[in-house]
This record gives sequence, structure tokens and C-alpha cells, in this order.
Amino acid sequence: MNPCSNTHKAPARPLHAALLAAVLACAIPAHAADDSAADQPTPSDRAQELNDRAQRLADHAQAMAERAQRQAEQKQQQAQERAEQLQMAAEQRQEAAEQRQEAEQQRQEGEQQRQQALQERQHLKELETLDRQAEREQLKMLKDYDITRLQREAQVAAQQAQRTAQQAQVAVLESLPLMAVSPDPMQHKHRRDSVDSGDEAGGESQINERHPLNADGRVYVNDIAGTVVVNAWEKNEVLITGSLGSSADHLEVTGDASNLSFVVKRPNHSHSSGDSDLRLMVPAGSRVEVETVSADASVRGTRGPLKITTVSGDVGVDVQSPEVAVQTVSGDVILRAPSRSTQANTVSGDLHLSGLQGKLAVDTVSGNLSVKGSSFSDLKLKSVSGDMGLDASFLPQAVVTGESLSGTITLHVPVNLSGTASIKSFSGEAQCDLPQTSEVSNTRNMHKKRDLVFGDGKGVSLQLSTFSGDVRIDRLTAPIAPPAPPAPVAPPAPPAP
Repeated sequence: MNPCSNTHKAPARPLHAALLAAVLACAIPAHAADDSAADQPTPSDRAQELNDRAQRLADHAQAMAERAQRQAEQKQQQAQERAEQLQMAAEQRQEAAEQRQEAEQQRQEGEQQRQQALQERQHLKELETLDRQAEREQLKMLKDYDITRLQREAQVAAQQAQRTAQQAQVAVLESLPLMAVSPDPMQHKHRRDSVDSGDEAGGESQINERHPLNADGRVYVNDIAGTVVVNAWEKNEVLITGSLGSSADHLEVTGDASNLSFVVKRPNHSHSSGDSDLRLMVPAGSRVEVETVSADASVRGTRGPLKITTVSGDVGVDVQSPEVAVQTVSGDVILRAPSRSTQANTVSGDLHLSGLQGKLAVDTVSGNLSVKGSSFSDLKLKSVSGDMGLDASFLPQAVVTGESLSGTITLHVPVNLSGTASIKSFSGEAQCDLPQTSEVSNTRNMHKKRDLVFGDGKGVSLQLSTFSGDVRIDRLTAPIAPPAPPAPVAPPAPPAP
């Protein structure tokens, strides 16, 4: 066996490590070999030393290579991160550019909307101006129409009053309107001259007569000027007392026990204004009808139907009649009755009605109206310029209609009212103090409308309309008591013998 041979096989090394070892072996100087010849190392030791040195160099080279690789990887990673940052920055710039573009679009859209809003506002101002002009024109037209209507109605009323006065003063009264004269031969006609044998010519004539009349008979009284007072008693006869005016010709009494008529007659073509004073006691259940021109009329205590017609006379009524009708042009009316069917008409007179119930129909032009009653089923109130006030309670399913042109409508109703209310107005105000279940308000064609619901909405129907007047619905503070019956009137004392 070769002693110089290495029994241990050296580990494989990379090529560059072997080359490095060869270079180092050649670089050893010759004199170093001569000096160490004394203690000459064995070839195996020398080879081992060279191998160790080469191994260290190889390890160092490998570490440097790994370091270089790590640095390359770091640079590559940094480059990749840089590229990602650049890409992200580019994306952010692109996103910012898109946001700026979107903001610009939004700004342009906002500018367009602002311009459109300005145009719409300008258009609305123009429409409001046109609406105000149209409203002023319409209001002027309606006011002109209102004035014309009032003038026409006043003119018609004046003409009617003049015609009525003329008819009352001339021979038209001879036809005895509204008096049904029985053709029965048992009827009687009594004429009383205006001047008794003991009176001087032109003086007043005293009246004191009795005439039989059924308990449910009809009494008709007609007088032009003065006073007519009717009271009730429990006798089946009519007692008429008083005096005839100086201008009266006579008192004409016609009819029978079922229908009596008392008419103050004047000479033909007489225009004097002497007042007559008629006072009648009639059966409480009789039907009473009174007609006057300027005479005041008063009826008290009767229980039968009542009808009063006058031009300028005032009317006072306190009865228990179930049916009442009053008509006047300029006279005031005070009515107190538990009437279940009432009609009242006036042009310029004021109406004060109380104790009523059931059905009521009132028509006035410029007169004011005051109504107090209970258990109404049907109310129809109409006025042109007069104010209307109503304190009332109602039956279920009652219908209340109130119309006014320029007057105010005020209703005082129970707080527990159940039903609906429809309020229409052009320029007036509407107020309601009652608790409401619901309310709907709308404006259409310059007319304002409010629909109110009280309670369950089933029951009373209030339909109120006005042009320029106000409408108010308030709570009724206290229940309305029915009217007490009038105190009985003592019969007049018999005339002295």
C-alpha cells in the first residue's frame, strides 16, 4: 500500500474552492519548504491543513454568496414594493382624478339645479303675481256683484214695501187676502162706523166686541198702522177691544165660528196715517194670522199655528205654537216658542229666536240673526251681510246649512258633538274649538275648505260656507233649557154700562 496515499477520501468541494487551494499551494515560497524540512509534516497533515483552509474559504465564499443572494432578494423585494407603491400611487392619482371629475360633474349638476331652482322660483313668482292679479280681479268682480246684488235686493225690497204699503192703503184691501170667507148663509158681517153717534167727526172709535170661534178656529187680523196685540184664553170666543185711528173708516168683521177675519178699513184714496190699537183675546188652540204694514204685532200664549207678516212693524212672539212663520222687511223680530217647524224671513230687521226645535229656515239680507234651541233636525240659515249666531243641540243625523256672503257665522254646539263639518270660505277665516278626530284642509281655485270629523263621524252634518265672512265653531257652555210657558193673561174687564 502506498504510504503517501490518503486513506480518507476528502469530501467533495466546489470547483472554485479547489482552484483557490491550488493557487495557495503554488504561492508558498521555496525557502519555507527548506526551513520546515527539519520537521517535515506528513503529506496527510499538509493535505488536511489545505483542506481545512480551503473549506474555510469555501464557507466564507458561500456566506458571501448567501449574503449577496439575500441582498439581491431584498433589492428585488424593495423593487417590487416600490413598483407596488408606484402602482398604488398611480391608482390613487387616477382615483383622485376620477373624484375631481365627479366633483366637477356634481358642481355642474348643482349649478344646473341652482339655475333650474332660480328659474322655477322666478316662474312661481310670476304665477303668484298672476294669481294675485286674478284673485284681485275676481274679488273685485265678486264685490261688484255683491254690491250690485245688494242694491238690487234693496231696490226690490223697497219696491215690494212700497207696493205693499200702497196696496194696504187703497181699495185692494177690499179683496181681503188670505181670508177664506165661508159661503154659509149663517155667516155674519158686522160693520162698525168709525164715528159713533156720540163722537165728533174725525175722532177715534172705541171697539169692544165678542164673536164666537171654535177652539181650533182661524183668526185673521189686518191693520196698516198702530199696534196689534193678541193674547190667548180658554174660551171659545174672540174678544176684540181697542180703538180705531182717526183715518180708519170702520172695522170689518167677517166669517163664522170656524174662521173669523178682522180688517181695519180706510176710505178709498186715503193716505192719512192714523194709528189703530187692536187687542184681541182668542182661543188658545186657534190658528192666528196677522198682517200689518207699519203696525207692531205681539202674540202671546197661543198653542195653534201662527203666521205674522209685516213691512216695517216690529214683532214680538211668546207662544207654545208647534208651527210659526214670520216675515218682515225692516222690522225686528223677537220669537220665543217650542216650535217644531219655524220660518223667518227679513230684509234688514234683526231676528232673535229662542226655544225652537225641529226644523228651522231663516233667510235674511242685512239683518243679524240669533238662534237658541235644542233637538234641531234640519237648519237652513242664509244671510247676505248679516251676522248669524246659533246656540243649539241636535238630533242624530241632523243637517245644518249656513250660508253667508260677508257676514260672520258663529255656532255654539255641545262638546260631545259627533258628526262632520265642512267649512268653505274665499277670504274669511275658519276656527274650531271642538275636539276633532281628524281634519283635512285644502285650497283649490282660491277657495279654502276644511273638513272636520267629530267623534265617530256619524251624526250631525254641518255645512257652512261664506265668501268674506268668518266661521267659528265653539263649545256650548251650558245646555239650552226649553222655554217656560208664558203666564196667563187676565181677560180685560167688561166695559162700563
